[in-house]
Amino acid sequence: MVADMISGSRGSESESSVSRRWLPTLAFLLLPLLLTFVLYWTTLTQPYFWDDAPHYDFATTRTFLQIWTDVRGLSYYRPATFTLYKILFELLPVGATTIPHIFILLVHTANGWLVGNLTRRLLQGSEKADETPWFLGLTTSDVAGLLAALLFVSYPFAVLPVSHFAAVMHPLVTMFTISTTLSALVYASSHRRRWLVTAIALALLAPFIHESGTMAGSVAAAVLLIYNWSWAWKNWKFVIVLPCTSGFFLLAWLIIPKTPNTFEWIGWGGVLASTTFFAQGPTFPLQPLSRLVMDCLSQLDMGIPLTVVGLPWWDLAVIWAVALTALLFSGLVLWRARRLRVLAISLAWAFLVALPSIVVLPFPYVSVSQRLLYAGGPPAALLWATVCVSLGARARHSWARHAIALGAATLIAAVPVAYIHREAVLHEFALHPLEQLATIGREYPRERHLVVNPVNWINYKQPLYALGQEGVSVSAEYVDFDQLVRLNAGTTAEFVAVTFPPIKVELANHYHSTIGEEIPWGAADPAAKTPEYDRLWLTAYSDESITVELVGSVWPGLDIAPEEYLASFDEKVYLIGAKLDVQEETAIATLNWRCLDDLPGATVFCHVTDCTGKLLGQGDGFSVGRMLPFEGLGAGAQVNDVRHIDLNLLSGDGCYALSVGLYFPDGTRVRTRDPYGQPLPDGTFRLTTTLAPSR
Repeated sequence: MVADMISGSRGSESESSVSRRWLPTLAFLLLPLLLTFVLYWTTLTQPYFWDDAPHYDFATTRTFLQIWTDVRGLSYYRPATFTLYKILFELLPVGATTIPHIFILLVHTANGWLVGNLTRRLLQGSEKADETPWFLGLTTSDVAGLLAALLFVSYPFAVLPVSHFAAVMHPLVTMFTISTTLSALVYASSHRRRWLVTAIALALLAPFIHESGTMAGSVAAAVLLIYNWSWAWKNWKFVIVLPCTSGFFLLAWLIIPKTPNTFEWIGWGGVLASTTFFAQGPTFPLQPLSRLVMDCLSQLDMGIPLTVVGLPWWDLAVIWAVALTALLFSGLVLWRARRLRVLAISLAWAFLVALPSIVVLPFPYVSVSQRLLYAGGPPAALLWATVCVSLGARARHSWARHAIALGAATLIAAVPVAYIHREAVLHEFALHPLEQLATIGREYPRERHLVVNPVNWINYKQPLYALGQEGVSVSAEYVDFDQLVRLNAGTTAEFVAVTFPPIKVELANHYHSTIGEEIPWGAADPAAKTPEYDRLWLTAYSDESITVELVGSVWPGLDIAPEEYLASFDEKVYLIGAKLDVQEETAIATLNWRCLDDLPGATVFCHVTDCTGKLLGQGDGFSVGRMLPFEGLGAGAQVNDVRHIDLNLLSGDGCYALSVGLYFPDGTRVRTRDPYGQPLPDGTFRLTTTLAPSR
């Protein structure tokens, strides 16, 4: 079927024409595959995140029979998807994510092929009236099919489900919907019963992947009615059977035991807002304009705006204005090309796949669920690929025809491709700490780890599209963070995540939340709780990277002054060890303290200089990631304090000096003495070390 997508009937069957036909066939097969992997190759090494953890837990703790007959614990019923999860999770080693991600990319590519094949078939009805020659002897429908495949794999709203294995249900149910429609069209033209059986079987199975599959049969029926009304009228039984077959799922859904989920009518305002959200799908080429206009309007003083489910009315108005402009433009182009039915098919398809979400889901859920727009990708690619070839077909010269069609497709795909790259970078940015923690779990498999301020969710402050900016949800309230890390690490190491607001940072270009924000640690918690853990890790944020850094550990010790030490601070806190290392542009100072008594408010200053005294970097603050003051620890507490200090410059000769001391809130230095009882100058202990010269 894929080869037939490109070849078709050509009249002359000379050996040269047959051999030339392989070129477009290979292009159709390879270009979408290549583009998919170019756009999404970074996902291949991503760890499991977000819903992967609860899905793993459900799939691996149930038998195959239970997945199909009893889903208590979940409020939804997706047995085909969870069967796939169970197979992959149990066959693959723990934390092995490459094969699941390859699977998603192949499904996404296959959807591109299917959309291309479907586009070609739908446009063949007007081939007799279209004598426009294209390169390599291809017809307009052939070129449109190739462009549709490429536009689909670069569809911007596919980025979240394609990047996340737990969202594979969206590409899969879309595959079944396209396949149902394509099989129905093949049956309508060939009358071969195997295609009838295939269409009905696919329509039956689609909802068992995801509830939106209940519209698979309805989409196929709508396409048949619009594409060939006379055939559909004569074969009305088949047309009716398709949506009824998909609707059978509703009976199974009612029968199967599951966790109850309350339904609340969202109101007409919610319906309007959700419909506006889904209008972005078929009009995606122009929708970045909506964000630009909305940002401009937000700068104007328009008084108290009328809102619809919390959104200013002008946000919805702008999206609709842009959407209607895009549809009007495409309608005019297709009307002049006598392909207006393509617009009708695209709109009917987009509306039907969005209808369950519009009616059932509350808008606050829809508005942050960009993955729901994936199902609208096929009609969008069909529509705009047809627009591209229709624009090109009007040119008189062959070179102009190809330039217009390919140029229009490139222009349409430019922003989506940039958006996909932007989101891929965001995924790498957000998931890097989780990868680090998995490595930590493998290095220290029997220890208990405390992770402070780990990433829960992150997104850009400046969005590109109007609605649906989900960002990257690394975890969630209902996700066990410990299980999530161990799912990637494959060890029994224990991870506890907390938020400590005093050291939480704000970023200039990103919004983010941290795990445990709903029950944050108070000021007394670090002293009381950190001794319970073997290692303490702090999540360090900047707009360039997010990393997990070891900041130390705390454990009980002897309630006596140490026999050997480097410095005594008021004979209450002792510095018993110090080490300095430099890695790239970061100095790592490791300080070991023993606390015999409280030094209320005393703060550590930690400066790194070269050996001439030039300041290279400083890392002041309380011990252990700026969390732990020297009070409330209990007499004899031992503190391993690891400080990561960004260096402004490197020492040219490799000679570095570390200056350490304590100061009170009023700025005065804590009285400091060396082991012989002599006061240290400026209350400062100084360590000099020579490392490899900087390059």
